[in-house]
Amino acid sequence: FLRFFYGNLLTFICRTPFSEEDKAALLYLFLHINGKPSSDAVANYHQVCKSLNISDSCSEIAETHVSRLNLDQSTDNTMLVVKNLPSYITDGNTFMYFESQRVALAAEKAQMIWLLINLAYADGDFSWPEKKVIDYLSLYWKLNEVVVKSLEDSAITLNKLYEQKSYLESLDSIDANTLSQQMALVNQWIQTEVANVEKTIGSAYLLNCIKEGT
Repeated sequence: FLRFFYGNLLTFICRTPFSEEDKAALLYLFLHINGKPSSDAVANYHQVCKSLNISDSCSEIAETHVSRLNLDQSTDNTMLVVKNLPSYITDGNTFMYFESQRVALAAEKAQMIWLLINLAYADGDFSWPEKKVIDYLSLYWKLNEVVVKSLEDSAITLNKLYEQKSYLESLDSIDANTLSQQMALVNQWIQTEVANVEKTIGSAYLLNCIKEGT
């Protein structure tokens, strides 16, 4: 679960200024894009909240807000989520209050997009509804599309690299020396791609300024 979210990028992502309620709400909402989440998915949500130092009380507040949307009845909640986001953003509620002074830089928004992409791939499938909601948030945050596309591409690449690692580990007919060399090569590619993700997130603010002509 979130194989390339944990590790090097965890502390990098955790530097976002989003409130605990904001992060928990976004995570839990995203969890319901495809309808009622599985018990494993809910357990993963709580695991991520714990890793991001989100308190139980904040995650409970987020869960209460999201439950009011009745997202368990459909397998595609894209339109319902998009329809309800503006009311949560503008009514003074702490839930999903993204475009305030809490988020000053595009890089901090890109960090959250990266987290959501990881959550989307946690079940092995980046679904159409999940992509549409990520696209919506990217547009709302005025995040450069180059940044989002780069993060999505990196997620695909890292996912394939971890699949390659799993495949190598499952081989019985390969000698230890050859296995060690191939694993070292795959790990090097992973480190390179993780560095690319960090560069993409770090350059998001500059790319956003270029997009807006400022």
